Amino acid sequence: MLVLFFLPSWCLALENSASTNLDQYLEYFYNRYSQHFDLIGLKYQSPSYGVVGFKAAETAREIMSLAGYYKYRALGGDVVASRILKEAVVESYTKLLYKPASNYSFEDAEAMFLMVQLIEGNFDDIKIEEEKVKNLIALKIETGIQANDTENRALVAGVHWQYLADYITSQDQISKVTKEKLDKLIKNKIDFAIKGCIDKDFWYRENKWRSFSPHYQAVSAFMLMNYGHITGQEKYLEIAKKMYYNLKKISFDNGMVEAKLGNRPLGLGAQFYLM
Repeated sequence: MLVLFFLPSWCLALENSASTNLDQYLEYFYNRYSQHFDLIGLKYQSPSYGVVGFKAAETAREIMSLAGYYKYRALGGDVVASRILKEAVVESYTKLLYKPASNYSFEDAEAMFLMVQLIEGNFDDIKIEEEKVKNLIALKIETGIQANDTENRALVAGVHWQYLADYITSQDQISKVTKEKLDKLIKNKIDFAIKGCIDKDFWYRENKWRSFSPHYQAVSAFMLMNYGHITGQEKYLEIAKKMYYNLKKISFDNGMVEAKLGNRPLGLGAQFYLM
């Protein structure tokens, strides 16, 4: 679902009427999923990642991700949906506040990103949490950036941290000197991940077996595209483009990719094809 938060803001191809059409398309699915959560609560199942039975959302990222499906109902005036979103922001804030930033991962950066997305949306009852969230990000971001993420997770974390660094800078939460320091730390994180998991031919490879995953080929390319756009660095856009054209090489004529190709995850799903 995170990719769907990125798309309206950063993908130029989805601006204007196309963005509206995407919103209209997504609203049906978000509402259908949220009605499912009405029945069972914020629980999820992911057998390919070892979550065989339904599990309640526990981490800030899980809470924000599942609650996010109530977005369109809340925008439509559903009081219960608005309450669920606000409770998710408040609970996630508390979890992130008391979790040491040295133990943060890409998940925590994503959770903060989703909190900001809701705060910047048209949700009046969530807007009152803005100062707390801004202070939390400013407090945790430097140590969080330096937390030990590897391979594609470092790319995911890096681009989310960059968004958050830009956000708190725009809100006058940090100085120009601090922002420059954060930008450098993030770039180091991104470059370290590229060196570790993208080979000279622009294929994603991970772990000591240098495993290939079409899913993480797409995720990594998408994150580098976003990082290049946010920072205005053509180098990262070029890497993303070359990774994308590699995916084209293994695609069928209709744009689909064999779901069993490569290493985990077992299926590709809508997120892959949206990216």
